[in-house]
Amino acid sequence: MAEKKIFTKEQLAKAQEIASAGGTRQQITDYLKVNRAVVDRLLREKVIFLTPSPKNSQGQKYNWTEERVARLKEMYASDRYSVEEIAAEFGVSESPIVRKARELKLKKVRKAFWQPEDDQFLRDNIKKVSSILELSKLIGKTEDVVATRLKFLGIYDQRPIKTRGSEIREKLFANPEFVKQFGDPTYSHARLSKIWGVSDCTINKWRRQKFGSWQGLNDTYRGKTTAEMAFEEILRELDLAFIYEYKVGKWKNDYYLGQHIIVEVQGEYWHKAEKVMAKDRRKKADLELKGYTMVYVKEKELHSKLGRAAIKTRILKVMREKFKL
Repeated sequence: MAEKKIFTKEQLAKAQEIASAGGTRQQITDYLKVNRAVVDRLLREKVIFLTPSPKNSQGQKYNWTEERVARLKEMYASDRYSVEEIAAEFGVSESPIVRKARELKLKKVRKAFWQPEDDQFLRDNIKKVSSILELSKLIGKTEDVVATRLKFLGIYDQRPIKTRGSEIREKLFANPEFVKQFGDPTYSHARLSKIWGVSDCTINKWRRQKFGSWQGLNDTYRGKTTAEMAFEEILRELDLAFIYEYKVGKWKNDYYLGQHIIVEVQGEYWHKAEKVMAKDRRKKADLELKGYTMVYVKEKELHSKLGRAAIKTRILKVMREKFKL
């Protein structure tokens, strides 16, 4: 059995002095250099008396008057206060607030993210800043959240303040190379996204705003996939001419390289369907009877250096055979 800790009169007097000044159990524990259980024993044996104070919730029993109970109910039913703010107004820790609320069977209404004073701050400062980013830093919320709130309040367009997106757009459209590619139908949304670091959805939106129906600009480009765009890069590296969507009889083919050579780029999802696979078999048989050579490129091959090298080797081999090189 552990030996009972004995303290000197001076130590107990100092501990009582700390307690009388509104000190907490932890402060007494730190002074006596013991664990909390020992201090709890001293309190139970009434060797030390904790004096009630705002800092020392253990040493006081909160006096819940009718006015205080009414105020607690009012604050619990409001979305303007958190439990922490309620405790601060009552001058106690959160524990007695939560205990009393539980006793009264009160359910806290969650504090609203936006308070009337926050909305007034936005109204007062929207004309004093140069961007939403600056306004978001002043109020301590994210740029997207502030922009959404401004639209909700109907003051988003009160003056032409810039968003981060509009600043990026201005910078890109000041670049002649971007403007040239932006208006070129052979550059897909995804390709421009990769080159310039803007989402493909944003590129698509900008193009609709500028050109209306983007696909109507170039019928040949319509429906071209990212896999096809990646394959065209290989054809350019090989310096090969090609015709896109070359039709032979009833069959529309992805790429025609001349000399009766046809290349089909097969997407992983679409060309796994049984119905499409059956159609591909019929198409291959019919075109080969007509003297065409079919070369197939799988989408997954375009995602690696080894796959792209294999595609180049396959195409060059077929061309050498055709030209008898």
